[in-house]
Amino acid sequence: MRAFEIALFVLLLLVCLLFRIRSLQRNKRLKRAAFVFVASICFVHLFSEEFRWQMVPLYISLLLIGVIAFRKEQNQAILNRMNGWVAMFACIGFSLTSLVPVASLPVPTGPYKVGTVCRSLIDQSRKEIFGSPTAGKRRLAIQIWYPAVFDFGNDVLPKHKKVGASYMQPSSDFAQLVKAPLPSILASHLHLTETHSVEGASIARSKNTYPVIIFSHGLMGGRIQNTIQCENLASHGFIVLGVDHTYDAAFSIFPDGSVVCSQLLTGMQSGPTIQRNGFEVRIRDVIQILDWLANLNESDPENRFAGKIDLNNIGLLGHSFGGSTSLEVLALDGRIKAAINMDGTTIGVQASEKPAMVMQADHGDMDPLAIAEFEKRQRGDFVRLKILGTGHANFTDLPMLTPIHWMFLLSGPVEPFRCEKVINDYSLDFFNHYLKQEPFSVISSQDLTKKPGVLQAFRARKSSP
Repeated sequence: MRAFEIALFVLLLLVCLLFRIRSLQRNKRLKRAAFVFVASICFVHLFSEEFRWQMVPLYISLLLIGVIAFRKEQNQAILNRMNGWVAMFACIGFSLTSLVPVASLPVPTGPYKVGTVCRSLIDQSRKEIFGSPTAGKRRLAIQIWYPAVFDFGNDVLPKHKKVGASYMQPSSDFAQLVKAPLPSILASHLHLTETHSVEGASIARSKNTYPVIIFSHGLMGGRIQNTIQCENLASHGFIVLGVDHTYDAAFSIFPDGSVVCSQLLTGMQSGPTIQRNGFEVRIRDVIQILDWLANLNESDPENRFAGKIDLNNIGLLGHSFGGSTSLEVLALDGRIKAAINMDGTTIGVQASEKPAMVMQADHGDMDPLAIAEFEKRQRGDFVRLKILGTGHANFTDLPMLTPIHWMFLLSGPVEPFRCEKVINDYSLDFFNHYLKQEPFSVISSQDLTKKPGVLQAFRARKSSP
């Protein structure tokens, strides 16, 4: 809970106790003064910390206190019952705000600060096959994280403001978020979570260009779902692009604030569905971004990335269905040098002669035989590991955002900070080696047995020269 949220909860309980004291129960002036004071704290909270839906029960408690304070009839039994409701709603609000908090994210470990911008990309060659018949051309929302310097004198941030960019881009189109599938409304408060990126910061100057990593989310996920990992990679000198696969992502918020919700659960009554055609659409999304990168490197309208992108060293990173997408594009497109699949299926996915890593959940539903079969087909360097105590959701930010992550998706008991460190260390080492030509520091080129307390199985194989 945040500071004024805690203050509001404590004051509500204190007022409840105050209203139980017999000598004060008929003191209307004191009751009204108590209500005004608590209400003023609530207004300060709304002004400085902003509204979030988890606080609604606490607001109800405050309204009930107002009713008690200004109620003309002083029937003590009714007042005591209402006082009990105040305590009950306050406790419900406390539980919600604690279980679905405004989270604090781990600090990136690299030497660079991190900047971020959101862009919108329209593919004029593709008609949107999802959504309404008038949806038009295929449109993608993209977020870019990059090595940055914070030039406070150049309209990046006021000197007194140290707040990072919002975890989720704010949108005034709350009605669309409400219409979206369940995870969308649960995520509607995420714009209050601060990241370690500064929006619109200047890109860090370097003698060399920066290698690129494209992130593809899982079904019903989104470009923000692995923000911690994307920020960490950017802090180590990578330009990272997260894409919302429109109508597949739970919701896509575009730079203009408009929202497009998933069709994965609601679907279309007729015509193509995401389940049938989504994989091909995802592949074309990534290829479209690769084409766009070349134009961005040549002429960036905002003059930020022009000449800064290393088009010869591009990697892919994906979770779940996005992990499968990454391996498939690795095999199909010669511009990609390496890819990581985080707990995505390898069934029916093409192998390649290029480096690939597969991260596997301990309690996931990935078929070990299918991974072994993919490893046999894979002719390039191959790294495979399973992290103890993990489930499918442990390869996203979700365990860092709420202690009840196990209720939303399959996840394991591994400590979230420890798991995040393992994922970050191995993915960074993999991309440092294959995109920056640096020696391995975590991954060994030889087969390893168990690493106690972290890895259940680990294998690194170099392809034959």
